[in-house]
Amino acid sequence: MNRNLIRNGLIAAGVMNIGGVLLFSRAFTNSEINNADPVVMSNFGLLMIIVWAWHILVQPPSPQISNGLLAHLQWRNSFML
Repeated sequence: MNRNLIRNGLIAAGVMNIGGVLLFSRAFTNSEINNADPVVMSNFGLLMIIVWAWHILVQPPSPQISNGLLAHLQWRNSFML
């Protein structure tokens, strides 16, 4: 897989996670998200989503680490179906 494609995809994923959390939670002021799922979508849970996105963004552009991160994301997403 092209190294730039992986890097740009990870950057896009991190930016979309951070932007999505801030947009839909209205910068942590939307209480409807907290009421929908108080455990995962609490302000702490939303903050952890942003921390995970920062982890993706600051990921060094090493192909081995990128492949490991992509494999982990695929494994994690297989349980969400």
